[in-house]
Amino acid sequence: MYRDCELVEAAANRQENVIISVSIGDVDAGFIRESALHMADEYIMPGTVKTVAETDWLPNWALSVSRDMPEKQQEAIQTAVLKLTRDSSVLQAMGLTAFVAATDDDYEIMREFIE
Repeated sequence: MYRDCELVEAAANRQENVIISVSIGDVDAGFIRESALHMADEYIMPGTVKTVAETDWLPNWALSVSRDMPEKQQEAIQTAVLKLTRDSSVLQAMGLTAFVAATDDDYEIMREFIE
């Protein structure tokens, strides 16, 4: 028997709101990034949220430059971003630990999902 599935966006599109919504039963399931799993622990009852499945990590925080930008400048930007250290104020402000260079193959999982 097929059932309808209603997709909703969490309040303010925040990961912790997904967790709380699952915990209190407003929704049956939610999708979050692994690093957000314990963001709402202080607001939920232990054991009310369980991991059902894990997926491959998806590239995010993409940094893009114009195709018209000279290649030398593109390379200089990439080099500077990849050299940022974990303790840099830039990464700390973004809540990140590092950038890594992505390849087109990193997005293959999205192509497979779309098909």
